[in-house]
Amino acid sequence: MTTFEKVREVMALETGEEVTPDTRLVTLVTDSLERANLILELEGALGVEMPDCEAQNFFTVADIVSYAEAH
Repeated sequence: MTTFEKVREVMALETGEEVTPDTRLVTLVTDSLERANLILELEGALGVEMPDCEAQNFFTVADIVSYAEAH
């Protein structure tokens, strides 16, 4: 399973939405608590720590995938 497929699976479970690499996070999560929960779930699924200072720079699904693949 690719990194994107893992991210897509977690996001579908957490938000109920299908995503593409270009999907903007603001369309999926509306507040900081939802965003934090999503990042926690992604960290667990991907086995990658995403510090808040890095996660605040995630604007699209592709940003998350790129970060996870680099770390």
